Amino acid sequence: MYLTKRIVTYKLNDDSHLLINSLSGALDIVDGKVHSALRDLWRGDYGAHVQLDSPVEARLRERFYLFDTPEKEAECVEQLYAGMKQRRESEPVQFAICPTYACNLRCVYCFEGDLTTKPMQIMTAEQVDQAFRAIDAIKGEFHPSGNAHIILFGGEPLLRPTYACVSKILDKVAQHGYEAEVVTNGVQADEFVDLFKAHRGVINQIQITLDGTREVHDKRRIHRGGTGTFDEIAANIERLLEDQLPVTVRINVDKENIDSLPALMELVEERGWNLYPNFSCYMFPVTAHGDVEKATTLEQDKLLY
Repeated sequence: MYLTKRIVTYKLNDDSHLLINSLSGALDIVDGKVHSALRDLWRGDYGAHVQLDSPVEARLRERFYLFDTPEKEAECVEQLYAGMKQRRESEPVQFAICPTYACNLRCVYCFEGDLTTKPMQIMTAEQVDQAFRAIDAIKGEFHPSGNAHIILFGGEPLLRPTYACVSKILDKVAQHGYEAEVVTNGVQADEFVDLFKAHRGVINQIQITLDGTREVHDKRRIHRGGTGTFDEIAANIERLLEDQLPVTVRINVDKENIDSLPALMELVEERGWNLYPNFSCYMFPVTAHGDVEKATTLEQDKLLY
């Protein structure tokens, strides 16, 4: 009986220990008796006094703690690696395409800084073609059995001047049999509804950020002139939902808006968004990239609490 060396243990109390198996990813809590036996095995003491009940031993073997020999563990590692490599080659690989770095908003926690405030430049048709040639080459080398997942990002990808570029990108996605996701602030999403409906088969998500009720959101996600965007975004979310397009609302959470989340959930229910099968919603913490964000960012333990 051989115990893998790929274990980290933590004492929880006088008779409980947490086992973390870095080989299999297993997490288990064992009592002092089992921990003592495993400690002896860890030290290479394979004497007869090392005793494990049959069900316990079977469970530890099942979760890749115990092997007959080190060679058996090496075989297991090879099998796990082969399986991981196969999954990696067959899983979708993500590529982000930014039609422009320009943005029509000045959100208080934007991590892109001055990049979004420079004069607007939009990808040319040739640049889009070059991007897809690169995507094909990378996917063919590293993920030959998987699909490609194209994320339209920015800046803000959905601006009136980017319409032709976005249209060409979605055409290329459809031609290659890939999938697409759009990450947008949603302010001008209504300008793209017909285009999205024409490419319904390849768009699996339109992600729109809404940071709270009108009072909260309009202090965070604002136009260049300082006016709020809640009403425009909420109306466009409803327009997309009514046209049966897949909408995911993202809520960027920090100290400034976390207390308002229950009110936002009430608003979602009042408007009936949660009744649409094409609606989903999730929260994500604002991460610190500057002094403003550092002052409002939530620590992980407080966020989870």
